[in-house]
Amino acid sequence: MFHNVGITDRYIRMGIAAVLFLLYFLDVLTGQIGETAMIVAVVLLVTSLRRCCPVYALIGRGTCGTTPNRKQEQVIKVKKLDLKK
Repeated sequence: MFHNVGITDRYIRMGIAAVLFLLYFLDVLTGQIGETAMIVAVVLLVTSLRRCCPVYALIGRGTCGTTPNRKQEQVIKVKKLDLKK
């Protein structure tokens, strides 16, 4: 499996998702804003668990660094889209 989300990025995504879930279930965020927050929370949680962000893949970036001491993982290698054609 290809990864482009690093460890710190994963924890930040999980933390933001947890806060959004908490705010929704405590009825701080209600209505359309609450539903939007839940969708964002689910997307953040899924991308952090899969360690793959489609937006990062589209722009050719990632926060998954490789160091010699760690087990190297496969990283998505893509080219940045040229939309100026």
